[in-house]
Amino acid sequence: MVEYTDFKAGLQNVNNYLDGKHHLNGQVSVGSDAARLVASAEYSFTMRELMCSVLSGNGVKLPNLQVGLDISIGALLNLPELPNIQQEIVDALSQVQGALGDFMDHTKIDEIIGRANLILAEAQQVVSLLNFCGKPIDPIAIPNMLERSFGSFLGPGQRIMNSIGVFAPGRACDLSRTDFDPSAFTGGLLGDIAANIDDIKAGILPLNKVQSLISQANAIRTEVTELVAFENNITGSYSQGGSDFSNTQSDCNNPDRVGVMHNPTSGSIADNANVANSLKSLYDNLAGYPVEYKDPDTGEVIPYANIFELLVEPEILDILKQDDEPLPTVSDQVPIYDYCGNIKGYREVFEQRDQQVSNGAPAEALPGNPGQDAGGYPTFATPGTSSTVSNTTIVYENSGSSSGGGGNSVYVVGSETSQLNLQLNTNDIVVRTDLLASFVRRDLNSFRSGTMNDFQSMAFISGEFINNLNNTTGNGIVVKDGDVAHTRQIFGTDRQVFVNNSSGTGGNFVIGLANDTEIPGNGSLKVPAGSTLQRSAGAVGRIRYNLDSHTIEAWYGDIGQWRSINSQSSVGLTALKNIGDGAEVFAQNNLVTGETELRKINGTAGVVVTQNDDDITVSDSITASNLTGNNSVGVFNLRNDNDFQFKSLVAGGSIVVNDLGNTIEITDAGLLKTTATTDDNNTVQVLFNDNAPQPAQDEAWLFVIHAIGVATTTKEVRSFKIEGTVQNVSGDIALVGSTVKTDYQRTTSDIDYDTWNASAEYTIGSIVEYELNLYEVTEAVSPWEDHPLNNSKWQLHYSGWNVSANIVNDQFQIRVKGESNKTVNWRLKLDILDII
Repeated sequence: MVEYTDFKAGLQNVNNYLDGKHHLNGQVSVGSDAARLVASAEYSFTMRELMCSVLSGNGVKLPNLQVGLDISIGALLNLPELPNIQQEIVDALSQVQGALGDFMDHTKIDEIIGRANLILAEAQQVVSLLNFCGKPIDPIAIPNMLERSFGSFLGPGQRIMNSIGVFAPGRACDLSRTDFDPSAFTGGLLGDIAANIDDIKAGILPLNKVQSLISQANAIRTEVTELVAFENNITGSYSQGGSDFSNTQSDCNNPDRVGVMHNPTSGSIADNANVANSLKSLYDNLAGYPVEYKDPDTGEVIPYANIFELLVEPEILDILKQDDEPLPTVSDQVPIYDYCGNIKGYREVFEQRDQQVSNGAPAEALPGNPGQDAGGYPTFATPGTSSTVSNTTIVYENSGSSSGGGGNSVYVVGSETSQLNLQLNTNDIVVRTDLLASFVRRDLNSFRSGTMNDFQSMAFISGEFINNLNNTTGNGIVVKDGDVAHTRQIFGTDRQVFVNNSSGTGGNFVIGLANDTEIPGNGSLKVPAGSTLQRSAGAVGRIRYNLDSHTIEAWYGDIGQWRSINSQSSVGLTALKNIGDGAEVFAQNNLVTGETELRKINGTAGVVVTQNDDDITVSDSITASNLTGNNSVGVFNLRNDNDFQFKSLVAGGSIVVNDLGNTIEITDAGLLKTTATTDDNNTVQVLFNDNAPQPAQDEAWLFVIHAIGVATTTKEVRSFKIEGTVQNVSGDIALVGSTVKTDYQRTTSDIDYDTWNASAEYTIGSIVEYELNLYEVTEAVSPWEDHPLNNSKWQLHYSGWNVSANIVNDQFQIRVKGESNKTVNWRLKLDILDII
């Protein structure tokens, strides 16, 4: 056995590919008879039995689900209350009916056989090219192709039908074609409609529920379109490969299951015989391939021995399983002589021929079953009598057989996108219903652009009307008068209807009502009528009849309300209005009582309203006082008529008073606060209000610094206090004596150390502070030697957190220092007692 290295996932040879179970659960079985072919001299007993069953229309699974849903939608659209139903719901139902029609066309038996034939042809081509092309083929398993193309029967189709409507138990087969029965549905779009049928009939279904029904209808239409397109897109490989030769390169079917659309009366015997032929041939070739469906919600896997278990009843399945052994006719030709002994013809004498009779009973219809004979829907589409709706592809084989025969095909599509998505052969014909034009597929080897350039438009013979239209002159709308074409323009009526661009040469026509429209006639004008709750949003100029108050009402923009039109009570009242920007006294015109309503003026708190004979006096009794409290100082001074006088706030000592507009800020100039941050063991100068505070010339400070730092990750806390004196003598800033530092988190003896002094002499063991670190002498240091960082006689004694107040570069500086590998947030307070 030759092995094929181009197979994936453990496939080793052609038998593996043709095997019926290599894709299931990772198991590979050896050997297959799924490719056996049958040749027959004449129709066998089995084939004729199958034809009789197909002709009776009772053999395939009945499409009770599809037809029952279609019947129910049709009954809804024929309701006597249809004029009252919101147009959006009617449109949604019509849209769903169109989608259901697409699905019913897609599940007709000739469509099913056509897709199965395409799968078979695709698989045969894959087998014939394995290990032949320069670039190997990566094949799709035959069962996977079947599952992709027959999802309508394996689960996706069922979910779409459920989204249209879920039948109550036992209700799918007893539906009326004229009356809609809400009790027949428990879910889906029809279930939602059934739950709200009374409001729908009355035309009062809330807008949010109407929008929900429209959304469901749109989703159903989209799902059907995508399912049909997906299942018609049959391909047998993930990578097609190729070689380059140039450098350029029955019973009532279960209502929960989808059935097969088949109406035997819509086609001839030949059509039905072709169905039987195709079923038998397909079964002999594809019955060895099991399929399965995995429920996405429960995860349950449902296996089927082959796809035919979902397409036909068990009786037909048994006939399909029988071997096809035709019994040939044995006969002899006997010459016929004239009176002169000349042979003038022959007659056939049968020597062996058994009389054969179908084992089946006479065909009987199933009364009241919506799936019988596909509910009256035709199965066999013929040119000129298409049984499909828009966007459905119909394939006609010129061989006269839906199973192929080597001829070219005709496809009917409704858009350019559908045309370009077709899988075509050279010289296939595509009919475009949106253009009423036909195209021929050019040579696949030369035209592969994926655009309309791959097609040749087909010419047609113009009729008399077309020729007359071509010779017609003038601008406007074309009107067909027999075989004569005329141009006509649209004109409006003065003060009634205006028409913009009456000839249409400037674009679309615009037809509307004229300004100050005058309605002709002497009858009446009907305005919208409804209850108070059915009022639309208010807008100036709107008018309606209120069924609750039985009055004509309008929207009054000045009061922002709907009000009845009452000529007696409205005369003179609408002249009242409020002027100015103050509180409004005029309230409204009461059109019920005919009274003008004004607002009252009420006093409150210290405001007093006094009603006099000729006027109203508004006065006040407002007083002001200071509230008492411990060590309180009164701010309010006195009221001088309408002048409330308050005492001024004056700064004193280190206290500063700032006028900040709506607020007064009182601060202590001798108390400063700020924050700082250190990363790692770096040193940061602390600024207060972006400045480094310095004593003024000839000024001396007693300062106290409080500082606290918190590490962001370890949450360690260090607190310091530094006390000292600094003075400025003629611009020379210096510390007076040493500072006193308290480190609240250190209890060792390295707390109190002086800062390094260049003029000092240090002995071994001396410890000083320099740049916020402590250094210890290892060898005696003489005066004026370099600082500890540049002098090898010093060694680092402590490098932890620290705070210092020193004179650096002739400037008084407060600095904080952190620790390695830590970020420390600091909060500092500087308290100054100054003297000049």
